[in-house]
Amino acid sequence: MADTANKLATALLKQQYSEWATTFKPIEQKLLKQISWNNPSVLNTAVSEAASRASAESSMAKGMMNRQNRALGIVPNAEQRETSSRVLNLQKALGTASAKNQARETQRELDEQVLLGVSSGNYGSLISGQNQ
Repeated sequence: MADTANKLATALLKQQYSEWATTFKPIEQKLLKQISWNNPSVLNTAVSEAASRASAESSMAKGMMNRQNRALGIVPNAEQRETSSRVLNLQKALGTASAKNQARETQRELDEQVLLGVSSGNYGSLISGQNQ
């Protein structure tokens, strides 16, 4: 009787493992590839994209300021242009650093959500194979 129970339990465990391996393991593997310490390029890509967006926004702000000055007939002298350039460069550096830090924080939060099994963001699309 005990031998039959052991065989039955073993067969049940093998069946459950097989179902897990074919159904859930691929999903888990796909999600684990999205966390930054298993795939460093995820974090590098997020930080790089954030820096690019911050740089583009800074360039747009500089262009908008120049257009406004021209529209108002303001012609800054060399010293004013230099001061304005320094201020814009500082703002760009601060904006880029802030964007990179935010990207790192967001990626860390996403990593934690994957590891804790929290269902949020667009992990549904990761599971179904529709990466962003």
